[in-house]
Amino acid sequence: WADQHRDQVAAILAEASGVDPAAEQRSTERAEFTFGPLSDDVLAQQQAVADRFQKLGLIPAPVHVRDIVWPWKSNT
Repeated sequence: WADQHRDQVAAILAEASGVDPAAEQRSTERAEFTFGPLSDDVLAQQQAVADRFQKLGLIPAPVHVRDIVWPWKSNT
């Protein structure tokens, strides 16, 4: 849904986060909306976002992404 409704996603995120709607629009235009295991690359990207948000004052304290994600384990 998010991939096909980027304008709506940007509006929802802007309202929820208080981030400027134009910034959220740029972010959603660049985003990949996929579903799957969280690879090391994805975790590194998410950590960079968390670090940036903390530096900008959008979140009050550092977040360590690896500590708060659900680890995926294959059943095979």
